Amino acid sequence: MLPREVYNSRADTFGARADRLQKRADRMSFARLISFVGGLVLFVALSSLSVIAAFTVLTVSLIVFMALVIRNSSTEKKKRTSNTLRRKK
Repeated sequence: MLPREVYNSRADTFGARADRLQKRADRMSFARLISFVGGLVLFVALSSLSVIAAFTVLTVSLIVFMALVIRNSSTEKKKRTSNTLRRKK
């Protein structure tokens, strides 16, 4: 195998990985939105019934939101690396 063929093959592999990571990042962005908005909606809905339940739901949703933000940061870093390595000259 010629060096150019190896380079192109690896670039294609990194490109496919970057595409998968982009899809994962998109799903995580949607999950972040749902956890944040859902937590706020549940907080408002539960605040009239039970303040403790409302704050518990809000706390849990914010913890889930922060976990998704941290995981998304890692995914974005991997995606940037794969996009850099996918470039063909």
